Amino acid sequence: MVTPLSLIVIFALTILGVSLFYLALQDISSTSREVLREKALLAVEGGVNDYLWHLNQNEDYYYKETTHLAQIDWVKETNGEHKLKVTPLSVAPGVIIETFGQASKTTSDGTLTV
Repeated sequence: MVTPLSLIVIFALTILGVSLFYLALQDISSTSREVLREKALLAVEGGVNDYLWHLNQNEDYYYKETTHLAQIDWVKETNGEHKLKVTPLSVAPGVIIETFGQASKTTSDGTLTV
């Protein structure tokens, strides 16, 4: 015969087990989002570094090269994609470089999540 106390203990252990399972799923989801954020940040950094490389090769790059490839469309990299918005300064020589990044992953059914 099952006592009421043993039923309460079984119920409490079941609730604890379900809660731990839910917390583990949330942690996996959070970790996946963090990895995608990090990849997007690396793609953004790659875009800035690419433009700075061009500036180091030719300090007048932003005057002579009116359109950088990343200003037209997303540029694919190992960690994701980046896009640039380059605005020349009106008062002094120089530019404002804004860069945007996105990362994606392929799931088991072939869909793409960004």
